[in-house]
Amino acid sequence: MAIIDWLVLPTIVFAQFAGTSLWFAPNAVISQVGFDQDQVAALVSCVQAGFILGTLTLTYFTVADRFSPPALFVLMTFAGAVLNAICIFTSSFPVWALLRTVIGFTLAGVYPVGMKIAAQEYPSGLGARLGVLVGALTLGTAFPWLVRGVGDSAGLPYEGTIAAVSVLASVGAASMALVMIPRQGGPGAACLRAILACCYDNERQEDSGKTSEHEGNKFTHSEGGCVTGSSVNVDIGQSIGKSDIAVPVIEKQDTFNQEADPNRSKGERQGQKQLMGIQALRAILADSGFRAAAIGYFG
Repeated sequence: MAIIDWLVLPTIVFAQFAGTSLWFAPNAVISQVGFDQDQVAALVSCVQAGFILGTLTLTYFTVADRFSPPALFVLMTFAGAVLNAICIFTSSFPVWALLRTVIGFTLAGVYPVGMKIAAQEYPSGLGARLGVLVGALTLGTAFPWLVRGVGDSAGLPYEGTIAAVSVLASVGAASMALVMIPRQGGPGAACLRAILACCYDNERQEDSGKTSEHEGNKFTHSEGGCVTGSSVNVDIGQSIGKSDIAVPVIEKQDTFNQEADPNRSKGERQGQKQLMGIQALRAILADSGFRAAAIGYFG
């Protein structure tokens, strides 16, 4: 987990740099496409209009608060990369105008959401890190001109510049998905937790059906295979050992059974499930051998 912590800021910075490279990608090659000055100005305005519309939409519906910010960042960056790549296959001004407007909309999920992720990760000492992020997005918006310069010297067509920017944005989205989604939780984290839970449980099949009891950490193991029961737990006291990762003790009873606890809302139960799953993932990652971890309930 210490490695993951160390990767957080570089990942956010690189993803922000890669995502914002989409902002002015066509501007760097627009003279090679054959548009006149009025059309160039219109395309620049389309991006800004899309960004404003996207920002207002995401803010009004509080999308970044309702859903995982890293997942939203990944979705918007990847969508922008795909739309940018479509520009390779057409030189029609109306199509470019539409694509650039939608790309501007997706950028509303890159720049502001990246800042939100940084603010969540660094509640203190945020100022210096935001300065790094602003520098990254400034370099990102200028990056297409560097790619064009290299492409011109190598004799490559403008399509190569657009393709390179789309690839860079996709790599940035992938880095955010690999590091930040498992860290903050989300659909990707749940999938990864399920895979790790199966791997761990298969290693412990010889102990299936047994009950492990230790002071302060009492957990009941399931009947082999992946987690299926309503109360599946493994002692994590020894899994942490000398690790500096503090994983809270999970006392799992039948609290996720709606009939046993009808006063709990569905959201509260799902929140508890996700919390236990994240704690399990951290414990598993703290022990590379998958020998001991607290596995949450996957319903």
